[in-house]
Amino acid sequence: MATISVRMISASMYKVPLNMVYTDRISSGEMDWTSIVCGYRYERALEESIINSNNEVSQRMAYSLGNNKWRVFREVLAPYMSPDPDSLEEKFFENNFSTARQMIYCLKLLYDNPERFPRVLDTMKRAEPKNYFNYHPQSVEVAHKYGYLVDGNNLVLNDCGVIFTEEPFCLVVFTEGINKPYEFLADYCTLMIDYTEYHTRLRREE
Repeated sequence: MATISVRMISASMYKVPLNMVYTDRISSGEMDWTSIVCGYRYERALEESIINSNNEVSQRMAYSLGNNKWRVFREVLAPYMSPDPDSLEEKFFENNFSTARQMIYCLKLLYDNPERFPRVLDTMKRAEPKNYFNYHPQSVEVAHKYGYLVDGNNLVLNDCGVIFTEEPFCLVVFTEGINKPYEFLADYCTLMIDYTEYHTRLRREE
């Protein structure tokens, strides 16, 4: 399925690659779960960032990676968002923008390398169990991270995650200023679950 390359406000979805950077360092031995990150043991900071979506903790984690410079943080993030970080447009480094294609790359990297990014997906499974993609109950497990931002008169409401159908898939949805965005996110997730399971059955029958 094609992904769209329109640049959108990520809001809190950036916390997924943010924590991939830290867990990558755990798997490489540079730090461990009890290492202090912004005043917390990292195992607690991960939960604050993903489950509670604590902006203060997450921003401090980001600036810590970037030596107090947002652009440097985005440079650290770039390899987790694209197979060719040098090709990322300048706007990626200036603000908290990303495309669906970049977030899909990030999620696929996360799903394909659980030993490299331990606990991140499991923590995402515990986030917002009754909201966003899960606004109404889904038939399969969802590991996700939402993004919420009031931008002027518009509500930016996003979600991204790994959907655990028989053949798991990554899903990223950005919205801005639409009616009933929570219903839209959950309905779209349900639609993609049904679509994926239908084609899985077709392949099995063939």
